Amino acid sequence: MNNSSPHLSVLRGVLACLVAVLFSSCVTTDEPQSLARVQQLQSTHLTFIDTHTSAAAPASWDQSGFDSSVGRISQMFTQAAEADSKVTDRRKFVENSSILFQGDASRVQKNHFLSPGYAKNRKTQIQQNYDLLLAPATPAATGAVSSVGTN
Repeated sequence: MNNSSPHLSVLRGVLACLVAVLFSSCVTTDEPQSLARVQQLQSTHLTFIDTHTSAAAPASWDQSGFDSSVGRISQMFTQAAEADSKVTDRRKFVENSSILFQGDASRVQKNHFLSPGYAKNRKTQIQQNYDLLLAPATPAATGAVSSVGTN
């Protein structure tokens, strides 16, 4: 039995777009600084979810702290997209991940927390998205033939 909400359907659609962009790209994860930025975004997004899951959410709502946190994280996404401006597919991935983060932030803003079930599913989806980008690109993994040599 599938009780998918419209939000989950939209999120699945965005995930499908992310995967399509990723698989249509060339090998773009060679730059160590870029990989470190992407890993930091992943960790920050997952921590945001952990922090705002109902079991971990603070008893009283701190709007200014929330706004500050969301602003800081949003700035991280913006800076990462700008830093990867010449690597179109990676920049697009970061921009799409930022949209997903903004959706999570909006949900927390509205409810002041995320349900444990939503948080668990969301973290799995985020982990899968980033794993696709961060995994070493191999012809067998992507179904593509790479013209980039490895040393």
